[in-house]
Amino acid sequence: MRFNHIEYASYYHDHMIEAGYPGKLLPFILDALEGSLTVLDIGAGTGFFSIPLAQAGHLVTAVEPSEGMFLIMEKNIPPAIHASIKICRAEWESWNGEFHDAAICVHSLYPMNNLQLAIRMIDNSAAKKILIVRENKLMRTLPGIIRERFGILSNRDLNSEIRAILNEISAEWKVFNICEQREYLIKDIGREVSSIIYQLRLNEDSRDEVCRIADEEINYRGGSCFFDAIYSDNAYIF
Repeated sequence: MRFNHIEYASYYHDHMIEAGYPGKLLPFILDALEGSLTVLDIGAGTGFFSIPLAQAGHLVTAVEPSEGMFLIMEKNIPPAIHASIKICRAEWESWNGEFHDAAICVHSLYPMNNLQLAIRMIDNSAAKKILIVRENKLMRTLPGIIRERFGILSNRDLNSEIRAILNEISAEWKVFNICEQREYLIKDIGREVSSIIYQLRLNEDSRDEVCRIADEEINYRGGSCFFDAIYSDNAYIF
Protein backbone atom coordinates (compact mmCIF):
# COMPACT_ATOMS: atom_id res chain seq x y z
CA MET A 1 0.00 0.00 0.00
CA ARG A 2 1.49 3.36 -1.06
CA PHE A 3 0.44 5.07 2.18
CA ASN A 4 3.02 2.92 4.00
CA HIS A 5 5.85 4.79 2.29
CA ILE A 6 6.92 7.94 4.11
CA GLU A 7 7.52 9.77 0.81
CA TYR A 8 3.95 9.21 -0.35
CA ALA A 9 2.48 9.87 3.11
CA SER A 10 4.35 13.19 3.17
CA TYR A 11 3.13 14.08 -0.33
CA TYR A 12 -0.44 13.10 0.64
CA HIS A 13 -0.34 15.29 3.76
CA ASP A 14 0.97 18.34 1.88
CA HIS A 15 -1.41 17.77 -1.04
CA MET A 16 -4.45 17.65 1.25
CA ILE A 17 -3.43 20.89 2.94
CA GLU A 18 -3.04 22.59 -0.45
CA ALA A 19 -6.52 21.31 -1.37
CA GLY A 20 -8.02 22.93 1.74
CA TYR A 21 -8.75 19.65 3.49
CA PRO A 22 -10.67 18.93 5.67
CA GLY A 23 -12.75 21.99 4.80
CA LYS A 24 -16.37 21.84 5.96
CA LEU A 25 -15.98 18.25 7.16
CA LEU A 26 -14.19 19.32 10.34
CA PRO A 27 -16.83 21.72 11.72
CA PHE A 28 -19.51 19.18 10.77
CA ILE A 29 -17.78 16.45 12.80
CA LEU A 30 -16.97 18.73 15.74
CA ASP A 31 -20.62 19.75 15.94
CA ALA A 32 -21.90 16.17 15.57
CA LEU A 33 -19.59 14.89 18.32
CA GLU A 34 -20.42 17.54 20.89
CA GLY A 35 -20.98 15.76 24.21
CA SER A 36 -18.96 12.67 23.22
CA LEU A 37 -15.85 12.47 25.42
CA THR A 38 -14.05 9.47 23.91
CA VAL A 39 -13.70 9.29 20.12
CA LEU A 40 -12.32 6.52 17.94
CA ASP A 41 -10.77 7.84 14.72
CA ILE A 42 -10.59 4.92 12.30
CA GLY A 43 -8.00 5.35 9.55
CA ALA A 44 -6.77 8.54 11.20
CA GLY A 45 -4.15 9.28 8.54
CA THR A 46 -1.88 12.16 9.50
CA GLY A 47 -4.29 13.50 12.12
CA PHE A 48 -6.53 15.90 10.20
CA PHE A 49 -9.36 15.04 12.61
CA SER A 50 -7.63 13.44 15.61
CA ILE A 51 -5.60 16.55 16.42
CA PRO A 52 -8.42 19.15 16.28
CA LEU A 53 -10.74 16.76 18.13
CA ALA A 54 -8.20 16.50 20.95
CA GLN A 55 -7.77 20.28 20.91
CA ALA A 56 -11.54 20.57 21.33
CA GLY A 57 -11.38 18.48 24.51
CA HIS A 58 -12.08 14.94 23.25
CA LEU A 59 -10.01 11.92 24.22
CA VAL A 60 -9.03 10.34 20.90
CA THR A 61 -7.94 6.84 19.95
CA ALA A 62 -6.40 7.13 16.49
CA VAL A 63 -6.22 3.81 14.61
CA GLU A 64 -3.89 3.97 11.60
CA PRO A 65 -2.11 1.08 9.83
CA SER A 66 0.38 3.11 7.77
CA GLU A 67 3.78 3.76 9.31
CA GLY A 68 4.25 6.82 7.08
CA MET A 69 0.97 8.35 8.23
CA PHE A 70 1.60 7.32 11.83
CA LEU A 71 4.98 9.08 11.93
CA ILE A 72 3.63 12.35 10.47
CA MET A 73 0.71 12.40 12.90
CA GLU A 74 2.99 11.69 15.84
CA LYS A 75 5.28 14.54 14.79
CA ASN A 76 2.39 17.01 14.33
CA ILE A 77 0.67 16.50 17.69
CA PRO A 78 1.23 19.61 19.84
CA PRO A 79 2.80 18.77 23.23
CA ALA A 80 -0.19 20.25 25.07
CA ILE A 81 -2.53 17.51 23.78
CA HIS A 82 -0.19 14.50 23.70
CA ALA A 83 -2.05 12.93 26.61
CA SER A 84 -5.37 13.29 24.77
CA ILE A 85 -4.42 11.18 21.74
CA LYS A 86 -3.58 7.50 21.81
CA ILE A 87 -2.21 6.29 18.47
CA CYS A 88 -2.66 2.61 17.63
CA ARG A 89 -0.82 1.37 14.56
CA ALA A 90 -3.15 -1.40 13.39
CA GLU A 91 -5.41 -2.50 10.58
CA TRP A 92 -8.97 -1.71 11.59
CA GLU A 93 -10.16 -5.27 10.98
CA SER A 94 -7.63 -6.54 13.55
CA TRP A 95 -8.20 -3.81 16.15
CA ASN A 96 -9.51 -4.92 19.52
CA GLY A 97 -10.07 -2.10 21.98
CA GLU A 98 -12.51 -0.60 24.39
CA PHE A 99 -15.94 0.85 23.64
CA HIS A 100 -16.01 4.59 22.85
CA ASP A 101 -18.65 7.29 23.03
CA ALA A 102 -18.23 7.94 19.30
CA ALA A 103 -16.37 6.71 16.24
CA ILE A 104 -15.52 8.42 12.97
CA CYS A 105 -14.31 6.84 9.75
CA VAL A 106 -13.55 9.52 7.16
CA HIS A 107 -12.55 8.32 3.67
CA SER A 108 -10.98 5.24 5.25
CA LEU A 109 -13.34 2.46 4.16
CA TYR A 110 -11.98 2.33 0.59
CA PRO A 111 -8.95 0.04 1.17
CA MET A 112 -10.74 -2.29 3.58
CA ASN A 113 -11.18 -5.78 2.14
CA ASN A 114 -14.35 -6.72 4.00
CA LEU A 115 -16.69 -3.72 4.11
CA GLN A 116 -19.42 -5.55 5.99
CA LEU A 117 -17.02 -6.69 8.72
CA ALA A 118 -15.53 -3.19 8.99
CA ILE A 119 -18.93 -1.52 9.44
CA ARG A 120 -20.13 -4.16 11.90
CA MET A 121 -16.98 -3.60 13.95
CA ILE A 122 -17.55 0.16 13.87
CA ASP A 123 -21.14 -0.36 14.98
CA ASN A 124 -19.99 -2.49 17.92
CA SER A 125 -17.19 -0.12 18.95
CA ALA A 126 -19.05 3.10 19.78
CA ALA A 127 -22.40 4.56 20.74
CA LYS A 128 -22.44 7.15 17.94
CA LYS A 129 -20.89 6.46 14.55
CA ILE A 130 -20.06 8.70 11.58
CA LEU A 131 -18.98 7.22 8.23
CA ILE A 132 -17.95 9.66 5.52
CA VAL A 133 -17.46 8.67 1.88
CA ARG A 134 -17.36 10.58 -1.38
CA GLU A 135 -20.40 11.34 -3.51
CA ASN A 136 -18.53 10.83 -6.78
CA LYS A 137 -21.15 12.13 -9.16
CA LEU A 138 -21.04 15.59 -7.56
CA MET A 139 -17.24 15.84 -7.37
CA ARG A 140 -15.06 17.95 -9.65
CA THR A 141 -11.33 17.45 -9.27
CA LEU A 142 -8.42 17.73 -11.68
CA PRO A 143 -7.44 14.04 -11.30
CA GLY A 144 -11.10 13.15 -11.83
CA ILE A 145 -11.26 15.10 -15.09
CA ILE A 146 -8.05 13.50 -16.36
CA ARG A 147 -9.29 10.06 -15.26
CA GLU A 148 -12.44 10.61 -17.35
CA ARG A 149 -10.50 11.86 -20.41
CA PHE A 150 -8.29 8.77 -20.29
CA GLY A 151 -11.29 6.46 -19.87
CA ILE A 152 -10.15 5.16 -16.49
CA LEU A 153 -12.86 3.74 -14.28
CA SER A 154 -13.76 6.04 -11.39
CA ASN A 155 -13.14 5.16 -7.79
CA ARG A 156 -15.49 2.68 -6.16
CA ASP A 157 -18.73 4.30 -5.00
CA LEU A 158 -19.47 2.87 -1.56
CA ASN A 159 -22.80 4.59 -0.91
CA SER A 160 -25.12 1.82 -2.03
CA GLU A 161 -23.04 -0.81 -0.20
CA ILE A 162 -23.03 1.21 3.02
CA ARG A 163 -26.79 1.74 2.92
CA ALA A 164 -27.41 -1.95 2.34
CA ILE A 165 -25.16 -2.95 5.25
CA LEU A 166 -26.68 -0.38 7.63
CA ASN A 167 -30.14 -1.68 6.77
CA GLU A 168 -28.97 -5.27 7.21
CA ILE A 169 -27.69 -4.59 10.74
CA SER A 170 -30.93 -2.70 11.52
CA ALA A 171 -29.14 0.56 12.23
CA GLU A 172 -31.14 3.75 12.50
CA TRP A 173 -29.21 6.04 10.20
CA LYS A 174 -29.35 9.43 8.56
CA VAL A 175 -27.23 10.74 5.72
CA PHE A 176 -26.06 14.32 5.24
CA ASN A 177 -24.40 15.67 2.10
CA ILE A 178 -21.51 18.08 2.64
CA CYS A 179 -20.61 19.88 -0.56
CA GLU A 180 -18.21 22.78 -1.04
CA GLN A 181 -16.23 24.54 -3.70
CA ARG A 182 -12.59 25.20 -2.92
CA GLU A 183 -9.81 26.96 -4.75
CA TYR A 184 -7.06 24.39 -5.02
CA LEU A 185 -3.75 26.24 -5.18
CA ILE A 186 -1.24 24.62 -7.54
CA LYS A 187 2.24 25.73 -6.50
CA ASP A 188 4.13 23.69 -9.08
CA ILE A 189 2.36 22.49 -12.24
CA GLY A 190 5.09 19.95 -13.06
CA ARG A 191 4.81 18.44 -9.59
CA GLU A 192 1.02 18.38 -9.89
CA VAL A 193 1.16 16.55 -13.22
CA SER A 194 3.65 14.05 -11.79
CA SER A 195 1.38 13.39 -8.81
CA ILE A 196 -1.65 12.82 -11.06
CA ILE A 197 0.33 10.40 -13.23
CA TYR A 198 1.33 8.58 -10.05
CA GLN A 199 -2.18 8.60 -8.57
CA LEU A 200 -3.80 7.28 -11.74
CA ARG A 201 -0.94 4.86 -12.48
CA LEU A 202 -0.47 6.31 -15.96
CA ASN A 203 2.59 5.69 -18.10
CA GLU A 204 5.20 8.43 -18.32
CA ASP A 205 4.47 8.81 -22.04
CA SER A 206 1.06 10.24 -21.07
CA ARG A 207 2.72 13.33 -19.52
CA ASP A 208 2.21 15.65 -22.51
CA GLU A 209 -1.50 14.86 -22.72
CA VAL A 210 -1.96 15.26 -18.94
CA CYS A 211 -0.16 18.63 -19.16
CA ARG A 212 -2.43 19.73 -22.00
CA ILE A 213 -5.62 18.80 -20.11
CA ALA A 214 -4.36 20.42 -16.91
CA ASP A 215 -3.52 23.63 -18.77
CA GLU A 216 -7.09 23.74 -20.15
CA GLU A 217 -8.62 23.38 -16.68
CA ILE A 218 -6.32 25.55 -14.54
CA ASN A 219 -7.17 29.20 -13.87
CA TYR A 220 -4.51 31.89 -13.51
CA ARG A 221 -5.25 34.72 -11.10
CA GLY A 222 -2.86 37.24 -9.61
CA GLY A 223 0.18 35.31 -10.76
CA SER A 224 -1.00 32.08 -9.10
CA CYS A 225 -2.49 28.87 -10.51
CA PHE A 226 -5.79 27.55 -9.18
CA PHE A 227 -8.19 24.77 -9.94
CA ASP A 228 -11.79 25.40 -8.91
CA ALA A 229 -12.62 22.07 -7.29
CA ILE A 230 -15.92 20.78 -5.95
CA TYR A 231 -15.82 18.26 -3.11
CA SER A 232 -18.92 16.31 -2.13
CA ASP A 233 -19.20 13.83 0.73
CA ASN A 234 -21.98 11.82 2.33
CA ALA A 235 -21.89 11.52 6.11
CA TYR A 236 -23.78 8.54 7.53
CA ILE A 237 -24.65 8.97 11.20
CA PHE A 238 -26.07 6.02 13.13
